[in-house]
Amino acid sequence: ISIVCPDGNTGIYDSDTDSSIDNVWRDTEDLRKTRPYQDAIDGRRLSVTPTTRFREPGGEVFLFHLSQAIYNLDKIGEGPIAVVILSVQESVLNDLCNGSSDSGSELETSINFIMDEDRNVIAYPSSFYTGFRLDDRHSVTDFVLLTGYLQNKALAVNSYFDPEIGWHYYNV
Repeated sequence: ISIVCPDGNTGIYDSDTDSSIDNVWRDTEDLRKTRPYQDAIDGRRLSVTPTTRFREPGGEVFLFHLSQAIYNLDKIGEGPIAVVILSVQESVLNDLCNGSSDSGSELETSINFIMDEDRNVIAYPSSFYTGFRLDDRHSVTDFVLLTGYLQNKALAVNSYFDPEIGWHYYNV
């Protein structure tokens, strides 16, 4: 979780590293220039940033961000006093979508995944495709087949769009 003030002061806590110093933003000089901050500072509602790959000492981590401007209720007209950014591992969403079972047997008959309204993959059974942008020329069925899932199966695509956060939820 990160709290970023308009003057650049920042407070960060990373539960994976149990540190305020060793965190996903360690190579970022000014969090006010990040997309999660920029998306939230001018808005009046929760902002969801597409999943992004971050290089960590132990490998790659895939995070999406929920960010929200916060206000001093006594001085609301003065604008936000900070932006709170909650960075969440994509694997949390993938586990919710597809279960955390190690067997993988359910992935032989169907998969569930999430894309944003710009067709960026937010969560997918294989994290390799997380953050990938699906070209407008390709269908969801094309994408699933290209990723190697559900080969030689008759496919049906069910989807739901959540207009509040701009996510498409797919079941194939």
